[in-house]
Amino acid sequence: MSNLALRFLSAFLLLPLIFLVGYFGGWALWSLILVFGGFALWELGNLFHFEKSDFFPVFMIFLLFLLSLRPEICLSLEIVLALSLLIGAIFTLFKGGNNRSIKAAQITFSPIYLGFLLRFIYLLREGPKGFYLLTIFLLSTFASDSVAFFVGKYLGKRKVFPRISPGKTLEGTLSSPLGGIIGAVAAALIFGEPLLPVIPLGVIVSLFSLIGDLFESIFKREAQKKDSSLLIPGHGGFLDRLDSLLFTAPLVYFYSVVFLI
Repeated sequence: MSNLALRFLSAFLLLPLIFLVGYFGGWALWSLILVFGGFALWELGNLFHFEKSDFFPVFMIFLLFLLSLRPEICLSLEIVLALSLLIGAIFTLFKGGNNRSIKAAQITFSPIYLGFLLRFIYLLREGPKGFYLLTIFLLSTFASDSVAFFVGKYLGKRKVFPRISPGKTLEGTLSSPLGGIIGAVAAALIFGEPLLPVIPLGVIVSLFSLIGDLFESIFKREAQKKDSSLLIPGHGGFLDRLDSLLFTAPLVYFYSVVFLI
């Protein structure tokens, strides 16, 4: 089976699950974020060449960020951030070895990067117009990525970020806002919401999606890896699929507070 066919098959299986869980929200969505984010965190740790013992504080910090989402636990974000730095510092002190300053930075950065940004997916769903906002976030991000991928694959000729992401083309990058707009407008039409406010959102989503993709590509290039893992056939790893969502989630959240709610 070709890589493109595997890509379609994986999307066909995963997308209905994501939207179904997103529809129910609550603990179902929280659990999905925990599982997908956990795999992505494991992949990021491998890119950073973590040892097995390094994953204990990393997953502990990541879990604290997700637990802070649950109102019954009463764990504020300020406490989580303070505990994150404390856990990272204590572990680094007792860990020993070389390059401890770099390892300390990676151990604290990794779960904060994923845990803090993934929180906004849950916050989108649990707020006013939650399923609509989650849908517009997912559709605009996925459509932006898909249009950029297919235009770049079949029409792209000029490399735009060769040192960071060799596969990115100028043609694909410039076409991604069209996908963002299509996804955002489709969500608005499905839910019967106004179209005008979501058009600029689709454009900005494509930009933030690109930033997230390129940011993760830095880690892969320095680790000399094409994909974060091979867990999702045709797509790479969970980190490869979440990278563009990480920065668009807070964007859509704050944009919705001002313009959509």
